[in-house]
Amino acid sequence: MDLVIRHPEASNSTVSLLDLPTDVVLELCRSFLPVNGPFLTMKDHEDATDGFEALARLARTCKALSYIVIPFLARKRGLKQPFMGVVPYSIKVLRDPEFAHSEGRFTMIPSQTIGRLEAGDVDFMSRCFRNLNPNRTTFGIDVARYIQFHRYQRPTLIASYRTRCEITLLLLSNLPNITSATIDCLIDRQPLQVRASLRLEYLKCVKFIGVKTTIGSLGQHMDGVNLANYDPYFHAARNLKTLEVENMESCSSRLFSLVRLRSISFVNCRMGTADMTRILSSPRLRLRNFVYLTSLYDHYLRKLIPTRGQEMYPNDIIKSLKDGDARDHLSTLVVDLRERGDLSTARQPEDLWYLAQDHNAVFHFMASLKGFPSLRQVNITQQCLWEPYYHLVTGFKKDITPKRPERLIDLLPEAISFFTLSDITMDFFPAIIGLASVVNSKKRFTHLKQVHLYPHPNLIRQITHTKAHLDDFTLHTSNLKNPRIYCTIHPELPAQRDTILELFRNAGVEAEFPLEAYPLSTKDENDLRRQRYLGHWCRNCHFHGDILTVVRSDPTPKEECVAGRGPETSTHSHT
Repeated sequence: MDLVIRHPEASNSTVSLLDLPTDVVLELCRSFLPVNGPFLTMKDHEDATDGFEALARLARTCKALSYIVIPFLARKRGLKQPFMGVVPYSIKVLRDPEFAHSEGRFTMIPSQTIGRLEAGDVDFMSRCFRNLNPNRTTFGIDVARYIQFHRYQRPTLIASYRTRCEITLLLLSNLPNITSATIDCLIDRQPLQVRASLRLEYLKCVKFIGVKTTIGSLGQHMDGVNLANYDPYFHAARNLKTLEVENMESCSSRLFSLVRLRSISFVNCRMGTADMTRILSSPRLRLRNFVYLTSLYDHYLRKLIPTRGQEMYPNDIIKSLKDGDARDHLSTLVVDLRERGDLSTARQPEDLWYLAQDHNAVFHFMASLKGFPSLRQVNITQQCLWEPYYHLVTGFKKDITPKRPERLIDLLPEAISFFTLSDITMDFFPAIIGLASVVNSKKRFTHLKQVHLYPHPNLIRQITHTKAHLDDFTLHTSNLKNPRIYCTIHPELPAQRDTILELFRNAGVEAEFPLEAYPLSTKDENDLRRQRYLGHWCRNCHFHGDILTVVRSDPTPKEECVAGRGPETSTHSHT
């Protein structure tokens, strides 16, 4: 992590964060620490939580910083960060209009605490809700039941979920100035006049989290994973600019109130092509930023667990964008898919699950982004363009079309400025060299400013392993104790990596190709650690096998060395 510090005599000088005095670095870390709670507003509570997350990201920058930051993270156990609770917060909003008008952020998710319940609180909330919906006479009883359900950790039971939705509506009706919100509650079951009275004119950024409710004894069900059911919010927030949806599985109808929406993100969604098309073909939707992040990466991390779902085909995402008005306005595209195939290290029968899927190797990869005239920034994974499993699909074993040297040249728009490609494997090097050569000629892609390339964990091991052999010719390629155990090196890889960087930089493009994987879009530290661990190679684990084989649980060795893995390690290396 570098900080740019400007001095009068040297305006472009750069100094490392670790070059600063120790007291300055410690004070910087200390500034992230929040004060003790409980916090009265949702903004203060979320800021306190964000402080620790920022420290955790700083700790992952390098080992030296991690040693400095970890003691501060340890203080999290001693700090109390509770939110004041849903019920006390609701009472404060309903009784204090000045406080309600000053609140700018709103969050309603199951993990929130109920808070301390005072005598008369439920009756007061019930009276307030009857002013909003006179026909709802049992609201107070349902709130008491909701509190009981929450104590038994059953927030998705249909009766509990419905009451939480009504509390959300009650609060939003009294918070006129919120600008951002995180919500997992529906209000589509409320009477039309109640929904029509909701006004969220200042709401610019919202995150909707899909919830699968548990069916109650009366057979009721609220489809909290259908984005179309959140349409009443869109009608109330006509000035919405940024939308993030998480855990959604469908969108049964088009959305007609997204006229001013400019950015949309899909996180851990299981939508089909028709659902995505309905959203992106909303009338007059002029998107500038589109983000699609997956949480399917168990097989990518080589975990032996059942498949949890299936992603959209990358090319279908592009087709859905092209079919809508976003085609002419899209400037940023981010698609992070990690497993539609990845059989580059398949050695176990369990790895062959991909071959049973309905893969159409010709049409499911992204073909071209040249149809987006305003597109300037592209951040995608190699799984969107080509995967090693492609050669294992019957009928396509000899087809090199998806990774041919012209692949990226034909993909990217001519006006591209920023390009990031992640999870690169050695087989895709010809396509990257082809792009770098064209850029180096300065005849095409003349607006390109930055290129960021991130290797697949397997490629990190291959390059590290190869460099070790090139630096030390006494390092054997076979085990002297057991000649049947051997390794394979790829001496061309380090030179090709250097060539790619040189070609881009000679054209004035800022390029980087670090030996580190692009992090998964998750806050699960075990999965992030596993991803980094899969790229590990050292002399101690030279002949201890391929660490990308399937494991039954996440390994947590004291040292990042495969030699300490024990029986989970295979007997041959396939580097």
